[in-house]
Formats: sequence, C-alpha cells, structure tokens
Amino acid sequence: MKKLVFIFTLIASFLFSQTHFTPIWDGMPNLPMGIYVETAEISEESLQSGDEVGVFDGEICVGAGIWGRTLTIITSADDQNTPELDGFTDGNLISFKIYDVDAEIEILAMCDAENPIFENLGSLIVNLWNNEVDGCLDTTACNYNPNTVYDDGSCEWETCADCAGVPWGPNYLDDCGVCDADTTNDNQCYGCTDPNAYNYDPEATINDGSCEYAELFGDMNGDGNTNVLDIILLVNWILNDEPYATNADLNFDGFLNVIDVIVMVNYILAPEDFGCTDPNATNYNPDALYDDGSCIFICTDIDGNVYEFIQIGNQIWTTTNLKVTHYR
Repeated sequence: MKKLVFIFTLIASFLFSQTHFTPIWDGMPNLPMGIYVETAEISEESLQSGDEVGVFDGEICVGAGIWGRTLTIITSADDQNTPELDGFTDGNLISFKIYDVDAEIEILAMCDAENPIFENLGSLIVNLWNNEVDGCLDTTACNYNPNTVYDDGSCEWETCADCAGVPWGPNYLDDCGVCDADTTNDNQCYGCTDPNAYNYDPEATINDGSCEYAELFGDMNGDGNTNVLDIILLVNWILNDEPYATNADLNFDGFLNVIDVIVMVNYILAPEDFGCTDPNATNYNPDALYDDGSCIFICTDIDGNVYEFIQIGNQIWTTTNLKVTHYR
C-alpha cells in the first residue's frame, strides 16, 4: 500500500511541476490517456529545458508537462459523474500548445498524427513542431502572424493600406485620381477632353463622349451662328489668357491673338472669301482667300466603302462611321 501511494505521489509531482499550463483536473486522472511526445521543435530547434507542452480539448487544458529529452503527458477524461467539466470529452480532437519559457510566449504546435482523437485509456505517440516563429507581431500590420514568437522587423503596412496610407482603410483611388471614400465625386474629371471641341473642358481628364464641334467656321459658342457674340467670347479668351478650343485658332498658326479676331470679323463681313484652299480636297474652292478648315478628303476601305474626311484643327475626322466588315 505504501508503495502504491508513493507511485501516485510521484506521478502527481511529475504531472503538476509545470508553471504555465494548468490542466482542468487535479487529483487522480479519470480514464487517462497517455500522450508520448518523442520530439518537439520550434523553428527546427528542439525545445529547451523548462519549455512546456500542453494538451488541449479546444481551449481546455487536459494535460501538461515540462520538456526533457522526451515527454510523457497523462491526460484525464471528463468525469461524467461530476457536474463540472474536469477533463477531455471522449472522441474529441486533441490539440497541442508549446510554451517557450525564454520568449514567454504560447505557440500553437503542429502534430504529425492524423486526426488525433482522445480515447479513454488510450495512448498516442506524436512529434510536435512549429516553424512559424519569426515574423510580425504588430496586430495592425498587414502581415501580422499570430503564431510568431520573435518579431523579425518584417511588419508591412503598405500592402494592405488604402490609397491614403491607412491600414485596411476605406479610401480608394477613383478614375479621376481622387483618393477618398466619397463616391459622389468619382466623375468630376469626366468631360470633353478634345481641345478641338467648342465645349472643351481643360479640367477634364477622362473623355465622356460629350464633345461637340462647331459646324460653322468661327462659331465659338456652338449656337450655329458666327456673329458678334463669338467675337466677344474670342476676345475674352485672349485678354484673360483662358483655355480655349483649338478651333478658335482661325488662321491655324498655333496661337490665339488679335489676328484670329481680324479673321473672324472678315468672315462675318465677307463669308464668300472663306472656304477650302487645299487643291487635293474634294471641295477645293479656288476663289477662297482664307482656309476655313472645311476641306473634305476621300478615302476608300477594303470593302470599297468611300468616306469623306474633314480636318478639325490638327486632327482628321471621318464624316461618317466605318462600314468595313473585314477585320485584321
């Protein structure tokens, strides 16, 4: 009898000498299962003396021990005759944790046993390891690693930061290049980006297809007439040095100045002096003294469709859409 008490005392001393993991049961184990840990490693380094291994049923510690060359852990099953939960539930998965006494951190351990299940009066031989020990410990970083033991300075915030630099923030960069969380300003950069159009918007960066072109020479405001209102608008552009549509450059010299005003006045007074002065154009007017940019040229596609082209500023446009049915 004395020998049996001595053995129980020795087992109890062996079981509860750890300081970090505390099993939910005490006294004698109920329907115990023996866990034999042959190897245990952190980042491919064997556990050191003083490190602990805990056996868990979910979040409940049901057995623990201090590491030696190997480790035997006695786990206890839940005693169904008591109202409290005081051990492992038969058939539940077994999980393991390691406590690194030097780093003072608890680490989830991987087990080489496939689906380790607790069995009353059973046994299990395992090898444990955890290689995820060096990484980022900052919980606000994009690459935070909850299994990290030592912070290696690798924390990153930019990879998960929004355009304003806020980690996991709500801001985004819209098509207009605006960084915010406001969706109401996403289209503020849309407009007519063609300087040849009379409704050219110098603030717009994305063309929304709204460009309109004056069909009449000198029609600065696009109202279908060339008159004193267009002269006033042209003079304001010149005096205030404001952005303007390139079709306001009536003499096509690349500058907007008083010469363009003179050309417009001449056009209003003598429109018959203006026309196409290019002999290669289909509407060439030999009597025209000033070119009004109305020259039309002919082009034929692979299907034999004939198109007329017109020059608007420095660009050439077809007067109709393509009709070709052959594609490269």
